[in-house]
Amino acid sequence: MPKDLNVGYPLRKPSFSARLMSHLQSRIETVPRKGISYEPVNFDDLIHPNCRWAWDDIAARNKLHKYAKHVRSSQSFAVNLFGGLPDSGIRAILVSFFGPIDTIEKPTLEYEDAKDRLRETVMSGQQTQVDVLLRGTRATGEKVALLVEVKLTETDFGKCSGDGDINNDAQHLCSTPGPFGSDPVNCFKLRNGGGKERRTYDRYIPVMSLPWDDTFDSCWYRSTAYQPMRNVALAAMLQKEEGTETVVAVCAPLLHREMWSHFHKACGVLPNGSLWPLPAELVLALHDDATYQFLVDRYFLDVSGPIETHDELELATWSIIESFDRLFDHHFFIVETHPGGGQYDCITLADRAHGYPRSVVDLNRNGRIHIHNGVNMTSLDDGWERAINGQADSVATDIGLALELQKRSTEHQPVSRTYRRVVELGRRAGESLRWRIDENAELEYHGDSLKLVAHQLERNSSQYVDVNLPSTVFASRYRS
Repeated sequence: MPKDLNVGYPLRKPSFSARLMSHLQSRIETVPRKGISYEPVNFDDLIHPNCRWAWDDIAARNKLHKYAKHVRSSQSFAVNLFGGLPDSGIRAILVSFFGPIDTIEKPTLEYEDAKDRLRETVMSGQQTQVDVLLRGTRATGEKVALLVEVKLTETDFGKCSGDGDINNDAQHLCSTPGPFGSDPVNCFKLRNGGGKERRTYDRYIPVMSLPWDDTFDSCWYRSTAYQPMRNVALAAMLQKEEGTETVVAVCAPLLHREMWSHFHKACGVLPNGSLWPLPAELVLALHDDATYQFLVDRYFLDVSGPIETHDELELATWSIIESFDRLFDHHFFIVETHPGGGQYDCITLADRAHGYPRSVVDLNRNGRIHIHNGVNMTSLDDGWERAINGQADSVATDIGLALELQKRSTEHQPVSRTYRRVVELGRRAGESLRWRIDENAELEYHGDSLKLVAHQLERNSSQYVDVNLPSTVFASRYRS
């Protein structure tokens, strides 16, 4: 991978938006509309057929954006990314935020609170509208909800319209640091411009008890953090008024580093744990093959350079596991281990057949692949070389034969392909990504249900320090 992340931070010219537009127009025949919107000639080039129901639902509720048909529309991106998610994908996302989920619901796009409990429309204001709502229910009957703000090429979150409003009689607060200019009582926006009822953001967010943050030299919610603040307030309202455990996630391509920079700034002025990252690549990796390929070709630019050794081994690791899961019936769980006093770096397939955790296969990235069958150990001296050269199936076959496992009788698409896909997609974005699996977590056989509860996705290179990118790209909110 290029040492400068290909594009620097944030993206230097041409911008991510310009790069993506050029990419899209090289693949889709477009026609200009109203001088600035480029729409596809063929609608199926914009929305995948598996996702068409979500588009039709939004249209029926009159919630389509003005430029929803623009090939670079974030609304169309959200429809494609979440409208076609299989149930297993929805479940995997919800489990990563809330733990075990019993039932799930179909995604709702362009969700807003029908009761307007944030009191945003008192003076004909615009109500908070969340791009995607994912809902589920625990076995105990408790409701959970994930509000997802989806960004594609926007350069920032939405800003507060109170700043610069000619009727704002407390304009000085817009320039005063702190939540709502450190004076929520007199904030023009919270007063609804003098309307009969106040907005209730500060009722649901304990803004005056937040730790002080020097990121912004004016009102914290004047610009970048305004839209995330409204989403967090909506989530807090649902939790308080309906008893639904609710959190907010931001979803954008990893390559859009400018947006992720804004995301981290917003996190600093909101309650800890109220705003979470959900890379678009992780959502994409949960799709079926047809939708996955459609979205990869449309939205995910390939800026990868020569692959480095640690990236080769990470990709080979998950290619082997994916092949092993696809070819053989087994009940092993996956854990990261570092035997030999930490000198080995393994992703380990393990079991509890004897009543305690036991290594069965050690995929040692600092050495060889070791297979433990009782008292016998087999080592694959050329396992990594074969996997790196596209022969993961043969490596997985050797592992299965050494363990005397039965091959599957029917075709199977394992959930572990998500891990392999995410590493590949990270490379496309110029990212060196690595799955870290908590050895101390309560680990289970992953089977047909993705277990993200103990996993996090880290940037695996010292170069990220130079560009001030945080090391963790995605971490499961839930810990068992």
